[in-house]
Amino acid sequence: MTRRSETELGPTVARFRGVLAPGGYLSYLAALALIAGVVGIGKGMVLNGLYGLAVGVLAGSPTVLGWRQEVAVHQQGFVWRRLTGTRTVLHAEIQGVRRISVRGSMRGNYEVVAVTLPGGREVFIGRIEDPQRLALLLSGAEPAPMSAWQPPAPTVQGGTQ
Repeated sequence: MTRRSETELGPTVARFRGVLAPGGYLSYLAALALIAGVVGIGKGMVLNGLYGLAVGVLAGSPTVLGWRQEVAVHQQGFVWRRLTGTRTVLHAEIQGVRRISVRGSMRGNYEVVAVTLPGGREVFIGRIEDPQRLALLLSGAEPAPMSAWQPPAPTVQGGTQ
């Protein structure tokens, strides 16, 4: 796979940022563990405090990883940036796009955009703002932007008196 720069993909059509949404009970567990860790260290129980901080960081990492991402859709492809790296995909490589609704108590409810690439590989983009529009843009079915409303032209009703 060759590296592509963002300028090679043409002008940016839209940008989608990750959302910092509560992730079900896992987010609450992370918050409680972080608070317990800080309190434990403050009371002199360093080992218990460090254990609480470690559990809090691990439990909160899915929420933070989802929040710190961005998808930039260009005329000839898209670039997906996240904490774990950057992925560039040309529109010609996209073989299919679908939205998946994920329902769960551990990480909450959210939608994922699944992009199918050559060889059956898939890219799953989750916890992003406006996943429906992102899926439409990537599939090439994005409707044209709406223009400003114009009042109807006055009609002249002619008649003889």
